Amino acid sequence: MAGMVFANFRACAACILFTFVLGRGASIAGEAAPDSGQADNEEQYQFDELEEEFLLLQDEDLVLAPSKHRQKIEASPAAVVVITRRSIEESGATSLFELFRRYPALHIYEFGPAYPAMMVRGTIRVLVRVDGREMNIELFPAPFYAFLPIDLEDIERIEIVFGPSSALYGANAVSAVIDITTRKPDRRFSLDAGLSGGEHGRFKAGGRVAGGVGPFLVQAAARVE
Repeated sequence: MAGMVFANFRACAACILFTFVLGRGASIAGEAAPDSGQADNEEQYQFDELEEEFLLLQDEDLVLAPSKHRQKIEASPAAVVVITRRSIEESGATSLFELFRRYPALHIYEFGPAYPAMMVRGTIRVLVRVDGREMNIELFPAPFYAFLPIDLEDIERIEIVFGPSSALYGANAVSAVIDITTRKPDRRFSLDAGLSGGEHGRFKAGGRVAGGVGPFLVQAAARVE
């Protein structure tokens, strides 16, 4: 009789232990379930980062502006300088013209405190394009650089083609073509803001916000000078 009671006790204890383990496993699974979406998002973000880095490395030796189709730099029909996003960040420059001053072929000067200008090979007839759109103004050989609708933080890549390219780009492409590509947003939310000042009471304030909204990638930027 005592042996039967002890056997029943052991069976009950085993049943209770099995129930506890099963319940604990279900509880752990239940706790982990809400994080599955976050894990998927994190994994997708890491994949996007790796894909972006791979594409950047792949594109470092390719240029588009000299002939309007992708080709290796050594096959380019004209002299070309490529400024990548990494180069921009490592330069420490705070403005587009401060960045351009680092390249001896680009002669930077100012008509006045509010109007910087650039000369290449003795002429100001330089064509500037932003994402394929011409920034030069009609009846004037050069764009108003101070009013370009971009900031240094918005730029992903710059290709500078030296020499006449009027056959491809029109009358303004006499001494050089500066082809600017802006940054594309990724799914991770980011916010950049800055404020700077200089001589003659000049100041600049700007900000940029970007991120993923559902299936869309969105970015917005503003600047005041």
